[in-house]
Amino acid sequence: MLNSFDKNIESIHNLETDFVKILYYDLPKNSSGNYYSHGNIRLCTILEGQKNIELKNKNFLYDKSDFLLLPPNSKVHMNIPINTKALVFEINKTLINTVLNKINLDESIKYNINSTIDTSFFLGKNSTPIKDDLYNLFLLFNDSNKNKNFLIDIYSQKLVYNLINSKASKYIMNSFKNDPIFLSIRFIDENLEKKINLESLAREFGMSLSQFSSLFKKRMNINPSEYILNKKLELATDLLKTNTVTEVAFTLGYENISYFIKLFKLRYGLTPKQFKLKYF
Repeated sequence: MLNSFDKNIESIHNLETDFVKILYYDLPKNSSGNYYSHGNIRLCTILEGQKNIELKNKNFLYDKSDFLLLPPNSKVHMNIPINTKALVFEINKTLINTVLNKINLDESIKYNINSTIDTSFFLGKNSTPIKDDLYNLFLLFNDSNKNKNFLIDIYSQKLVYNLINSKASKYIMNSFKNDPIFLSIRFIDENLEKKINLESLAREFGMSLSQFSSLFKKRMNINPSEYILNKKLELATDLLKTNTVTEVAFTLGYENISYFIKLFKLRYGLTPKQFKLKYF
């Protein structure tokens, strides 16, 4: 019987997809030790048993009725009072960005995300619909279906969606407060009506333009200049409701009106004037 936590368990009982890494633990009674969330968010669940946790100078007991959400780079000390089986989901930033790019957030959720809170960890109740998501992921983890990685990524997106729509939303999002890509996206989104110098933005995060662009594309599956263009053109379709084509072009930092019209038509198949006449 082990009396300390064996980190090698993670390398034996795990499954990794594009979006999530699932870790299974079978922990004997009276085992103890430290583990870390490293660079990703971890969602920790218990299938059977209990865990005594020491985290951020707090001590608490949780079981299968709860889930524990750890932000990146957390250190946890645990003691196992009874034989315990646990499942941990390591959620990467690509998964969260994919979900955020596909959904519309309610204003109340946006408010929670922007509020100042303690983001050390989140202990939530394992209730519907999150409970259902975790159960389906557990079934797939043990399934022999050759397409299970694909299905796990689908259910992982649903899980993150439900977490974002719960009280856990601010804990997930605020864990990105110091992430350069998250911060750069927020800067871009808030400054679309200005000229954005990517080289200067990269320097803000201590990176060269090539390093920044490479990291951005790896995370978002699109390079930063393309992201800026897409967001500017999306905003243009809204500004055209109440502004002339020339006004929209200048507002978005395009001094060459013809170039703006060309970019717009490549994206939407219509010139800005045609778009305005057709939809407004």
